[in-house]
Amino acid sequence: MQTKASVRSLPVWQLSRAFSVAATILFWGAITLMADPPGPAQIRHQPAMAEPSVSLGVEVRLIAANHGGTEPFTYHWRRNGQEISGADVVGPRLNLGAVESTDAGEYTVLVRNAEGEALSAPFRLQVDPTFVSVPMDMGGSLFGAEWVDIDNDGWPDLSALVTRSSDVVWRIFRNSRDGAFVPVWEEQFSDYVPVHYRGYGDYDNDGLPDVAIGHDGSVPLCLYHNVGGGQLTRVWTGGGTYFHCEWADLDLDGYLDLVQLNAGGPTTVWINDHDGPPFRRALEANDPGFALRKITPSHYTAWGDYDDDGLMDLYVAATEGPGQLFRNLGAGQFELTAFRGPAGISLDAEWVDYDGDNDLDLVINFFFAPLLKVYRNDGGGQLVLMTEAEIGDLASDATRNSLAMSWGDYDNDGDLDLYRADGVWPGHGWTPGTGRLYVNQGGGRFVRVVAGSPTTGNHSYPYTACWADYNNDGFLDLIGGQERWQLRQIVRPGCGGTLVAHFGLGDAAKVDVLRVEWPSGVVQEYREVGVNQSLVIKEPPRLVPTGPCEFQVQCWLGMQFAVQASVDLKTWSSVGSVTNRNGTATFSDAVGVHGTCRFYRVVDE
Repeated sequence: MQTKASVRSLPVWQLSRAFSVAATILFWGAITLMADPPGPAQIRHQPAMAEPSVSLGVEVRLIAANHGGTEPFTYHWRRNGQEISGADVVGPRLNLGAVESTDAGEYTVLVRNAEGEALSAPFRLQVDPTFVSVPMDMGGSLFGAEWVDIDNDGWPDLSALVTRSSDVVWRIFRNSRDGAFVPVWEEQFSDYVPVHYRGYGDYDNDGLPDVAIGHDGSVPLCLYHNVGGGQLTRVWTGGGTYFHCEWADLDLDGYLDLVQLNAGGPTTVWINDHDGPPFRRALEANDPGFALRKITPSHYTAWGDYDDDGLMDLYVAATEGPGQLFRNLGAGQFELTAFRGPAGISLDAEWVDYDGDNDLDLVINFFFAPLLKVYRNDGGGQLVLMTEAEIGDLASDATRNSLAMSWGDYDNDGDLDLYRADGVWPGHGWTPGTGRLYVNQGGGRFVRVVAGSPTTGNHSYPYTACWADYNNDGFLDLIGGQERWQLRQIVRPGCGGTLVAHFGLGDAAKVDVLRVEWPSGVVQEYREVGVNQSLVIKEPPRLVPTGPCEFQVQCWLGMQFAVQASVDLKTWSSVGSVTNRNGTATFSDAVGVHGTCRFYRVVDE
C-alpha cells in the first residue's frame, strides 16, 4: 500500500527503539518511511517484526534515526494519537525512562523541517508486568553470578564475578532486605579464569556456606572458609585443576565431600573426615566415592535420587563421548549403569520433576548444540527421551550457545518453568544473546514466552541463569481445588539451586502435608501448613543406643540439646545436656542404670 504526503522532498528516516538492562542494547524498528525524489513522497512497509515487549522498570528510548534532508528538524512525539506533554526529547530521541504500565501503547513521531512534515507509521510498545527490572551497579560487566545466603539470615545474597577494563573482581553483595545489595567482600584477580566456577557448600557444618573455586588449566582447587558477615578466607588448596566441582555427602556421615572433575583427565574425589585437614584423596577401594574416579573427562555433574531409594545418584555430562549415570549403592559405593546420555559438550544438566509425577527426570543442556535433551523418568528408573509432540517447545526451540539453565515456578501455578541463558560467540569472547523462558502448561508440556525483557533483547550472557526470591515476596522473581503433590530436591546453593524449596500454590489456602526426607533417612511431616510463609526446618537428631542408659546423639557440629527422661512417655524431666563439640555427642545416665526402665529424648536448646 502506498500513501501520498504533502511534501515535495521527504527526509529518509527510521523509527527505532533502544532500552537498557545492564548496558544499552539497540533494536531497530521494522517500519521505515522512505521517499523516491523527485516526486511525491511514499510510505513503504518493510516486513514487520514482533511488537517489542519490555518489563516494568526497563529504561526505554525511542529513536527517529537515519536522517536525510535539510536541517533543522523538529520532533513531536505522540502516544495513542495524543502528543506527549513534558516529554524528555533530546534531538530525535524520546527518553521514556524506567517504563510503567501506562507507557504501553502506539507511538508515532511527527518530523518537521522547512520543506514540510510527515508522520511516521506507528510503533507499538508492550509493557509486560510479570517482571520488574531492578538496576544494580556491579562496578563492571557481569560474567557470572550465584544466589547464596552467605550470612545465613534467610535472605538470598549475591556472589558475582565482575570483569573490568584491566582485571576481574569476585564480589559478595549482601541482601539489605530493602531491595538493595551492598558489597561486603571482594578478591581481585588478573583474569576471570581462577574463579570461573564457584561451588558453595558448608563443609564444616557451622551453618555458613563455604566456597570451592578453580578452573581447568589455571589454578588448583581452592577452599574458602566463610568466617561470617559475608567474609571469606582461603584455608586449603587441593591438587590438580578442574572445571567444575560438586559437593556431596558420599558416605552419609553428615559432612560434605567433594567430587573434582577434570575436562581433560581423571576425576579426583576428596573425602571430608572432619577431624583433621579439610579433605583427603579417595585412594582405596573402600573409600567413599572411590568408583567415581572412573568418570570420563567431563565439565559437569548432576546429583539426584532418580530411582527413589533414598540415595543420591550421579549423572556425568559429556565432554566428548556420551554422558554417564552412576547409581548409588549406599555406604559410599557407586556402580556405572547402562544408561548413556547423548554425546556432545554439556556444561549443565539437572534432575528435576518437570512433569509433576513425583520422580526426578533428567534435562541436559548443550554447548554448541541448539536443543535441550529431556529424559522422562518412567517411574521404574528408566529414562525415556522426549519429543516435541510430548513436551512442546522445550524439545524443539533452538538457541545458539547456552551454558546454563534454571528451573523455578515463577508463576506460582505448581508447575516448574525453565529459563535458559543464551549468548553469541562471534569468534572470540562473548556477546549477550536473548534468554529463553518456557512456561509449563501442566503435565510437562512447555510453551516459549515471548513477552517481557527476560525474553527479549540481547542482555543474556550464557554463563548464568539463577532463580531466587530475593525479596521474599513469595514469587521467583493448588489450582481450582485440585489435590496434587509437588517435589523439590535441594542439592546445592548457587545457580543450580538454592537451599530454599519454593512451591507455587496458586489459590490454595493451606498445604495438607509438607513432607521432608533427609539424606540420613529421617522423615518429617507437617500438616495443615499455612501458605505465604517461609519455614526454617532443621533435621532432627537421632539417638543411637551405645550401652545401658547410654546413647549417642547424631547431629550437626556445635548443636546443643537438653536431655529429658521419662518412665511412662507422659511425664518428662531434665537429666542433663549434651553438645556436639568435635563431631560426636554421647550421653550417659548413671542414675538410670540402677533404676527402672527409662525413655530418653533430646530437646533443641
